[in-house]
Amino acid sequence: MAPDDTGQSGKTPGQMGQMVLLCGYYGEHNLGDDALLATLLALLPPSCPVVVTARDQRQVREQFGVAACPRDQPVRVLLALVRAQALVLGGGACCRTAPAGAAFSITRL
Repeated sequence: MAPDDTGQSGKTPGQMGQMVLLCGYYGEHNLGDDALLATLLALLPPSCPVVVTARDQRQVREQFGVAACPRDQPVRVLLALVRAQALVLGGGACCRTAPAGAAFSITRL
């Protein structure tokens, strides 16, 4: 069963590892961000459920075999964050000062 954007794949909580949320500009069809995502995933245990914020969730699911959450939907990102045991920020400019001096933004939350 494929994982959904909560990182769950039909397993009971006792069978699941701790879910990690990777927030970044993934799913942008960008070689650099894809390479960073591949490296981060390689550093995690294979049994660790992962959810990745992404613009193109299908590409991330198919290329990397992990659950994806739409980066441009703050409520979905927040729900994934609440379920996560760990948060990794990286890839692209996910932590940046927004244009025109707006407040600091993290994946548009």
